[in-house]
Amino acid sequence: MLGAKTERLTRVWTDGLVGCATLQSTGDSGHTIQFPEGAAPAFVDYYDIEDNSEGCGTYGIVFPGTYRPSGTPCVVKVVDKEAAGASYQQDLARRMSALLQMTQKHCHPNVVHYLDMLESARFYFVIMEKLEGPDLLDWFGSEFPLSERVCKDVAHQVLSALQHLHTVVGICHRDVKLDNFRFRQQGSDLVLLDVDTAHCLNSEKCQHVAGTLGYLAPEVVRSMQEKQPAPADSHVDIWACGVVLYALLTGEPPLPSNDNFALGTTRGSAFLVGRALNAKQLSGTSAHARDLLKGMLDPEQQTRFSAACALNHLWFQEGSPLSRPNVKLPGGASKPVVADIAGKTDVFSVAKQHLMLKSESWHW
Repeated sequence: MLGAKTERLTRVWTDGLVGCATLQSTGDSGHTIQFPEGAAPAFVDYYDIEDNSEGCGTYGIVFPGTYRPSGTPCVVKVVDKEAAGASYQQDLARRMSALLQMTQKHCHPNVVHYLDMLESARFYFVIMEKLEGPDLLDWFGSEFPLSERVCKDVAHQVLSALQHLHTVVGICHRDVKLDNFRFRQQGSDLVLLDVDTAHCLNSEKCQHVAGTLGYLAPEVVRSMQEKQPAPADSHVDIWACGVVLYALLTGEPPLPSNDNFALGTTRGSAFLVGRALNAKQLSGTSAHARDLLKGMLDPEQQTRFSAACALNHLWFQEGSPLSRPNVKLPGGASKPVVADIAGKTDVFSVAKQHLMLKSESWHW
């Protein structure tokens, strides 16, 4: 993958750093600049990337990097085109203009900043801001048990990011989970990552499922079981946010991993959610917190809370949720519970694998 450094570029996006500054483009938003064969610069002409990766997803590997003209630190996600397939390539190329414009025109403190997009014959290079803090999963494992005040702070930032994507940008993230959030700095803003897996709202349903087992909403599980196009609705993000909040409050997922596919039936989802909301692990939380969980983990997407509705919930009106000290709850779940959540056999696997359904084949 490190051979990608010397790849000759075939095009760049006009809304990115290279298109806007280095190439002095006309500024036409949402367009790309094609390079003629034999006269193309190399990726390394604009960016340096380090040899050590910071993580990997389904198709991409992330490396620390630097934008050479200004010395700006960044991270570079190198996406192998052949491994990704034609459908993913088309979706990524279509989404990137919106994500670059999102950063330029609708920047939000809880959503990662996209800086550039470049393409070679073999790779896409997605450039994002460099975040220095831990991801939410690692931070959670070191800080648990959390006070309800701290859970409120985290949930407020998560929902603020989702409200921005849903109402301002007009996209559904589709892979909200603990390890897709990271602190910009230790103790600063919490940032939602991997927005390039998103899908435009009010568009056709997706032909494949994107997400992580344990966070998938009942309607998504149902579409997988019925081999139907996957819903790309804002409510799937709210369900996953409910899973995140449940884990923060209790140290456990709301559903055991072997029960996730039972969400595909109306009866099964109602039973499982009812059992989770009445579990003894929630007995020490406030009534308002439990009511918010009920609204986010509603099996019926038509009545499930929106991000705006959740942010207006009474739980968040009980004093400012922001910048409160982490006063830990006495007793509660123990460290071994958190270790199990972060274990490779649990739904919160640090392997960070995505669940993709294409035709009848699973791709992990």
